[in-house]
Amino acid sequence: MPVANGEAGLEGGARPSVERRQLTVMFCDLVGSTRLSLELDAEDFTEAVSGYRDACARVVRRWRGFISRYVGDGVLVYFGYPRAAEDDALRAVAAAWELSRTIAELNVPDAAGSRTGPPLQSRIGLHTGLAVVGDVVGRESHESDGALGAVPNIAARLQAMGRPGEVIISESTAALLPPTITLRALDRLPERADFGQVQAFCVVHVPRDLESRRPLSASGLVGRQGTLERLAKVLRDDDGGGAAALFVCGEAGVGKSRVVRELIVAPEAAAPLQWVQVACSAYGQLSPLDPFRAWVHELEAAGPALDPAGASADLTPYDRRRRIFQELRAALWGGTSAGALLIEDLHWADSMTVEFLAELLAEPPRSLLAIVMTSREPPHEVLASAGRLHVETLERLSPGDAASLARGIDAPRPLTALELAQIVEQADGVPLFIEEFVRAMSARQAGADGIPITLRDSLMGALDTLGAGRTVALCASVFGRGFEYRQLQALLGLDDDALVTALSALVRARVLVQLGEPPNAWFEFRHALLRDTAYHTLLKSERARWHRRVAELARAGILKIEDSMPELLATHHSLGGNYRGAIEYWLRAQERAMQRSAYVEALAHLRSALGDCGNLALEEPTDSDRLELELLRRITAPLIAISGWTTPELEVIYARAMQLCSVTGTSDVEFEVERGLHNMHLLRSDLSTADAVAERLVATARSEPERERRETLLLVALRCKALPAFYRGDFSSARRSLLEVLSLYDPVRDAGHTAHYATDPVMFAMAYLAWMDAVDGDAAGARARADAALEHARSERHVFSVCYASCFAASVAQLCGDTERAAHHAAEALRLGNQHNFQYWIAWAQAIGGWLVGLQSPQEGIALIDDAVDRYRATGSTLVVPYFEALACRVARAAGLPDAGDREARLHQHAQATGVRFWQPVLLEPAAACS
Repeated sequence: MPVANGEAGLEGGARPSVERRQLTVMFCDLVGSTRLSLELDAEDFTEAVSGYRDACARVVRRWRGFISRYVGDGVLVYFGYPRAAEDDALRAVAAAWELSRTIAELNVPDAAGSRTGPPLQSRIGLHTGLAVVGDVVGRESHESDGALGAVPNIAARLQAMGRPGEVIISESTAALLPPTITLRALDRLPERADFGQVQAFCVVHVPRDLESRRPLSASGLVGRQGTLERLAKVLRDDDGGGAAALFVCGEAGVGKSRVVRELIVAPEAAAPLQWVQVACSAYGQLSPLDPFRAWVHELEAAGPALDPAGASADLTPYDRRRRIFQELRAALWGGTSAGALLIEDLHWADSMTVEFLAELLAEPPRSLLAIVMTSREPPHEVLASAGRLHVETLERLSPGDAASLARGIDAPRPLTALELAQIVEQADGVPLFIEEFVRAMSARQAGADGIPITLRDSLMGALDTLGAGRTVALCASVFGRGFEYRQLQALLGLDDDALVTALSALVRARVLVQLGEPPNAWFEFRHALLRDTAYHTLLKSERARWHRRVAELARAGILKIEDSMPELLATHHSLGGNYRGAIEYWLRAQERAMQRSAYVEALAHLRSALGDCGNLALEEPTDSDRLELELLRRITAPLIAISGWTTPELEVIYARAMQLCSVTGTSDVEFEVERGLHNMHLLRSDLSTADAVAERLVATARSEPERERRETLLLVALRCKALPAFYRGDFSSARRSLLEVLSLYDPVRDAGHTAHYATDPVMFAMAYLAWMDAVDGDAAGARARADAALEHARSERHVFSVCYASCFAASVAQLCGDTERAAHHAAEALRLGNQHNFQYWIAWAQAIGGWLVGLQSPQEGIALIDDAVDRYRATGSTLVVPYFEALACRVARAAGLPDAGDREARLHQHAQATGVRFWQPVLLEPAAACS
């Protein structure tokens, strides 16, 4: 499979000679070897060292490690190379534990040459981290399978800290181990000052039966209520024709175990059942009935009947299996009338376990009422055809649910709104990834590539199993998350047969998702972290080389990517030192991201552009000021959408922008900065300052001599003037400004207004006017304006504006007492908010939903509203909090709750302090607020 321009071929799964990857490195040293070499005859010493090395080789091979080299009497071992697996660190520690005991059973030869001398002793150190590994070639040197970086050095230093017989591991290795392995923190310090801040632990105990499964999360279950209800219904509604059978499948980390554990403890679903809970293991795939052997062993009920080799030799293989299955049935459910089985990780099941489960499904014991199974793969055909099986596939969480999960996880420190948004973006809806990102970010344990150490091994393992497709995946990663078939073919220069074969293997391996057929196909990495892992496996020099190749092909017109992937060309120009060109493409990428409401991407592109602008400033200081000002003008919108208005970065940006405005004399940008300051003060409930800024904006706009420019500025300034008046409760003043906005709007001239200012001006004005119509008692007018606002937002195809209008339509319906319309619009806003992670509008819609729930269940409704308040405050805003609390007051007052009076008193105190009074009509009866 040749590649154009001399690129490496793909045959045989060729991999780069050197690459970046996470390793767990084990360094084992023989204690007292120098003394032994002096005391023993050279031949006897050689025999002792040979026995020691043989023991190392056996143990390392058993635990699937890779011996890089022997260094005198030391042994350097890698776990995670040449193939990674999700349990690399666990196997490394298990190997070290076994090796230390195996070496202790070896004896030093005595003077007569017999092995009756004292036992040999070892010290072992392990550390996990990123290293450059492979064939390290210099001008006059060559080292095969070498690892460079701090990881092997730290492993060697940890070994030196240990006492004879000890296994010492670093904090990063300890973070990857299950709680079944017992560790003791060391208070001994390294001897050398250059060791760095590495917490060390001594391994105290490793159990014989390794449990590699992660402990279940203690955080609340989010976004799975519908799934739980469906599964519980299957258990509840069994018709007596056999055991209820559930099969829950989904990709690794999607939360299968968490869901089924929640299911079996739910009293309404399964309280009467007596559950047998077992799990298959990656280490037991060749052991018959491995999960049940472990369970029986725990109950001290194991017997020869469960051992195929121990059954009667007179029986045929079929009869022998039948007898084993009968004995196992009796052992599991012989003493209960309401038995149930939970068996997890069936993707690792041995064939005899699958056969036993198929028999249970086809002919369950009378006492077995439920079977629940989990797997990363769909049910085996033997199981699918054996009996009734309800299959539930768990999908990833929506962005809104992902954000809710991330906020609910206990972390060493609170995360900023920006960090939460980045987690939602990177974790891509996988609950395990969300939890690991939260812990890594809060403890600042993510590497330079942003990937938590706890996820790297499993992600790298997915790539290492790909054979020839691995090289294609690494090269494709330079395009980002997705790419066209023709783009990759132009980059690699492969013929159709070779490339289609490689890409098909990646699709089968669930690394890529394919849409369409070559040559018009589109491919996408199934998860963003798979792409990031592939990309960062390439050395920096390799990445730069591939980016240069992409740009060369684009300049030659061979690769058409300018419109579809401007960020790719931006990366190339940045790496090549063409900072002005890079900034141009970063801005194009930012515009595309903003059109999709992809605010995290837009912010990342602008941050990259600012970095390039800083480099440009060293070459062209004057021009760089104007570019920086433009970048600062653009960065506020995605930053606010993600982090809210209280992020300290926003004030820094505005201050720097005002400084640059005075230097460059750019009045247009100064107007936008003032608008940003107005919004910042408004959402912090500082109405007087917001009002003063709005007056300056109106004055600036009205002084503009050119009519079209003046009216465009007034569209912005009058909206700013209307808002403090509205939230102060001065609805007549707010109405005058908003009606002027509608009169000024020109659909042709102002077609780009929504994309530029993040909201549609017609939708905005109509939504607020609808609220005021409702307050004035005009229900029909309020509904008409709310509908018009929604219709206009939809015609603009601007999701944020649609969500905005839906929340206002729900509030208008609430003011008018129209629960059906309120529920409809709140549900739509919640759906869009969750889909696009609009936390501001999710909170608003949840508050309306809480009011609706509170009409039937007051306490539950108020709890939902209080949670909405917390969610809203997390966006950095306080402006609308009194409205939410007024809804809770309505519920509490209607239900006659004792705290209703206190709630209202706090609301009025807040109004006195801030002047925010727009919420007051909410406390009126619908007939009084809207007739």
